[in-house]
Amino acid sequence: MGSSDPWAQGSLAPLFVPLLLAPQYNAVEDSISVAEGLPCSPALPEETPLGLLVARQVISDLSIQIRKEVQVQEIEFSEIVSTSEQIWCSKVAQLTSEIPSALSIQDLNYRLVALTQLLSVAPYEENAVALLPYVKQVRHELSNRRAGPKSIVRKTNSQTDSS
Repeated sequence: MGSSDPWAQGSLAPLFVPLLLAPQYNAVEDSISVAEGLPCSPALPEETPLGLLVARQVISDLSIQIRKEVQVQEIEFSEIVSTSEQIWCSKVAQLTSEIPSALSIQDLNYRLVALTQLLSVAPYEENAVALLPYVKQVRHELSNRRAGPKSIVRKTNSQTDSS
């Protein structure tokens, strides 16, 4: 079974072997100076074309401008985050200023909904963790009020004697 690859068949190899061994195809530019111990010639010509210099300057200017814009955006973003965190903290402080047992059922319902919403948008996990105990107190107080007062029925002596 014959292979379709001409290199495997060996038909093209004899054509290219002389080219691979020819010195004019293997010579490195200025290889004589390296063989004699002299330094290599610079990769770029001594005089860089004006167009290349202008292009480098434009790229450098654009890079500096982009870095400045990124820094300004980072500063603006950190200010926005700081402001939103302050607003969040002030809302939480306002809603948690009173103890839950001193609030009406309507206030407890309102605060529970508002605080639950604030928990979901807390700027940091630490903020949410700090708020969670107060939310639990509000829930507990609300559930106690909805269940109503629990009365304790005491047996009197006459009830225990007749049983």
